[in-house]
Amino acid sequence: MMSNALLNKMTNREVIDTILKTDFKNIPQLQAWVDGSGLSRYNLFTAKDFVYILKK
Repeated sequence: MMSNALLNKMTNREVIDTILKTDFKNIPQLQAWVDGSGLSRYNLFTAKDFVYILKK
């Protein structure tokens, strides 16, 4: 839904790339962000990343 709102098309990869280049450009230790489900074992966020996001 966020991809459609920001980019007018439904594409996970492009919206993730856009967010990483803008809002999360200074995220401390992000290793992998694969999808937006929040449950994927392929997303590799550290505790520092979550603190950064919550503070932002």
